[in-house]
Amino acid sequence: MIIGKIWAESEGDVVISELDNYVAASLGKRACGCHYNGRCGSFCCVDYDGAVYPCDRICSLGKDDWCNLISSKFSEIIFSDNAKIFRQKAAQFHEDCVDCKWKKHCNNGCVAMRAKNGKYRHCSSRKEVFEKINKIIKKIKSRLFIIEHLINCKKQPKMLFYINEV
Repeated sequence: MIIGKIWAESEGDVVISELDNYVAASLGKRACGCHYNGRCGSFCCVDYDGAVYPCDRICSLGKDDWCNLISSKFSEIIFSDNAKIFRQKAAQFHEDCVDCKWKKHCNNGCVAMRAKNGKYRHCSSRKEVFEKINKIIKKIKSRLFIIEHLINCKKQPKMLFYINEV
């Protein structure tokens, strides 16, 4: 994974928001990215011609605009029927999401990246990354537990077993 290599070599100088979002989700925290947390439609993007879109990703596709600032007030646009329909569409889950353990962290991904059947195009790769990061975090947590135990022990144990989850 190229991104992981860059991140590991950066010694914390490089922030990769996508990776931070994966780690947050793996830790059971709410990710910042709108394409993770199911709040699509909370942002908007105004194009050069005044067209208002739900976000910059959809703006770059040139479809699903809500309305135009030249012909409508902004307050009318964000509460328009087009905006409401988009928010409803964004909140829909694909049938594969129903029993997915990552559902509350993925939320069927970015609406702009959904296939015609409504499923997030990068679903399988996102699950794979979540699983890999989750394994790494479990190992780190396990090691931290051992270190904490050794620090807090008044008497050092003769033997300490470390159970490695495979």
